[in-house]
Amino acid sequence: MAIPKKATTQLAEFADFIEGFTRNLLDDDEPVPIIRQMMIEAGYIDYIKETAATPAQEKTKLDNIEVLYSSIQSLINRAEDVDEKNIESVIRKMVLLDMLEQQQEEEDTDKVNLLTLHASKGLEFPYVYLIGLEEEILPHKNSIAAETVEEERRLMYVGITRARQGLTITLAEQRKAGGQMKQMTPSRFLDELPEDELEWLGRKKKLAGNIDPKLQAQHYLDNLRNLIKR
Repeated sequence: MAIPKKATTQLAEFADFIEGFTRNLLDDDEPVPIIRQMMIEAGYIDYIKETAATPAQEKTKLDNIEVLYSSIQSLINRAEDVDEKNIESVIRKMVLLDMLEQQQEEEDTDKVNLLTLHASKGLEFPYVYLIGLEEEILPHKNSIAAETVEEERRLMYVGITRARQGLTITLAEQRKAGGQMKQMTPSRFLDELPEDELEWLGRKKKLAGNIDPKLQAQHYLDNLRNLIKR
């Protein structure tokens, strides 16, 4: 069955409409005004006003849209990296937050949320577990080879600052790779943490040799602050 010519024209116009706003959203650092205008031009605001059963229902629906605008702007304002201040990152973050909220509502029992360090940006949790703090994992071996360890250090900072109450860091002495057991080296980032704030379990030695831990910790924090300011 062929689509009528009128319907085809309308679909093409709608596709052009969406494509135009999509380009604007991807190119602009301030997506909220664009989304607001899109809602108006799409006729959605008028639709709500025309179909609301009561003035109270109309107000509730329009208020919900304003909450959406505010949520988008809030996530942009809280973004820790320039790369996170775009509509694609905001949508991913909103989807993740929605999933976490639904899980919290649906289940009474505590549960673990598994996230990458990149996905955790902008989120906070009472307790955080960072696993695999070993050389060639964090920092990743590719970053070590490319001498881009500073970015990995920044990711480490992101992970640490997700915790509101408690942070647990784990590492393995050995890992199986290619069918062989490989001896692992603790991440260099561990020796950069403030020693007085840590409680070690089962750690035999430090990596940093004779470096004063307080000076090293201060140097680490200074580097992180400088990275954040960039």
